[in-house]
Amino acid sequence: MLNGARSGLQFGAVVYYIFEWGDMGHAQQSSMPIAGYLYGASLAWGVENNRDLDINYWLATLYCSGDKKRAELFLALQDIYLEAGIDCPNCAFFGSLLFDQKSARHIKHARDLIQLGFKQVFKKLAQYLAQLLLIRDSYLQKQLIWSAEILQHECLFGIELVKQNALEAQKLEVNSCTILSEHLFPLIAEYQRLWRIEHREGSLRDSVERLQYLQGLYDNIF
Repeated sequence: MLNGARSGLQFGAVVYYIFEWGDMGHAQQSSMPIAGYLYGASLAWGVENNRDLDINYWLATLYCSGDKKRAELFLALQDIYLEAGIDCPNCAFFGSLLFDQKSARHIKHARDLIQLGFKQVFKKLAQYLAQLLLIRDSYLQKQLIWSAEILQHECLFGIELVKQNALEAQKLEVNSCTILSEHLFPLIAEYQRLWRIEHREGSLRDSVERLQYLQGLYDNIF
């Protein structure tokens, strides 16, 4: 984002337009892009003055009702994929793992998947979930809890993929697929429930069908 803002100034841009790219469905909860929007807005006002913006402070102040702990967990969930040590060019691997099973255009380039990386991330997510249960009950809290739980599902999925030296759900063993299917089913239901609180029904299908497609792979429907 910083490089984009700098390039814009260099070539005469007068507007810095930021949006959530949704060509694989909106995998994340609606709150997840907020930190990026805040940082982008600050760059639009002053690139060099705000390049080292304390995003945790401003996220807490403007979006988390002054709750610094909630803002800290918010950002930690967004960065957790880095701790798995997976190289996936032009994409955060954890998002594409769930939502890119149909085309595999991103995940097929992923490298450095190891069980230990997924297990370490799963353990840290368990710590985050314990902390999230202690913060004030709210729609945002529910979104963060869902985000942590779906990331844990991806860790379980990733571990099974490593065992089979694969990147596609179709190559998993039947017992593994059964366990993963049972784990994913309630997460899809919660995804739909949270979506309907703030968003229109018509756009739900495009996003949830990616999770449902993965569920179908687990259940050997496709």
